[in-house]
Amino acid sequence: MKDNTWSRLVATSTLLIALSVHGVRAQEVTASVGIDGSWSVDPEYAGSLGACELVGRKIGDSRMPDVSLVISNGVIQHRFKKTEGISIVAQAGQKTSEMKEADGTEYIVIDYNFRLNTNPTPHEIDFLWNTSDGEPASSRGICMIEGSTLWFAVGLFGADKRPSDFEVNRFMPNYQKSVIKAQRK
Repeated sequence: MKDNTWSRLVATSTLLIALSVHGVRAQEVTASVGIDGSWSVDPEYAGSLGACELVGRKIGDSRMPDVSLVISNGVIQHRFKKTEGISIVAQAGQKTSEMKEADGTEYIVIDYNFRLNTNPTPHEIDFLWNTSDGEPASSRGICMIEGSTLWFAVGLFGADKRPSDFEVNRFMPNYQKSVIKAQRK
C-alpha cells in the first residue's frame, strides 16, 4: 500500500472509532466522504439548493453565473461566480458572504450544514441553517452519486415532504423541488 493510502486509511479508521464512541453512525460519515470535494454545477440543472437563492437578472436574460459546490466536513458551500448584471439573493433568512480566489475570481457564497442518511436509496439529505433571526431552518432532499456526477433534489424551504426523484419538467417550472446536477472537478 502506498504511504498516502495507508495514512488516509488510518485517519479514516481513527475518525470512525472516535465518532462511534460519540454515537455517530459510520454509514453517515463514509457517505459524506463520498460527496466531499469540489463540484461544478451543470447550468441546465442549477436549481437552487433548498430553493433558497434567487438569481436576479433582467427580463429575457437567460444567463446563469458559474456555480460550484465545495463540500467538506458536513458543510456545503454554494459558490456563485460574480457576473455583471446578475445578483444572488439569499432567501429564507440565509446569509451570504463574498470570497476572492488567489486568481482574482470573486464569488458570492452561501453555506449550509447538512445531515446525511445513507440507509435509503437514494440517500436522504437535510440542508440546515439559521435564519437571520437565529431560528433553525431546513430543506429536505435526496442525493446520489453516479460515477463522477452528484445529484440533489431538494424540497422547498420548510416543506414536510422529501422529494422522491430527480425528474425535471423542462416545460413548466417545478415549484415543488430544485434539482442540481454537478460534476466532480
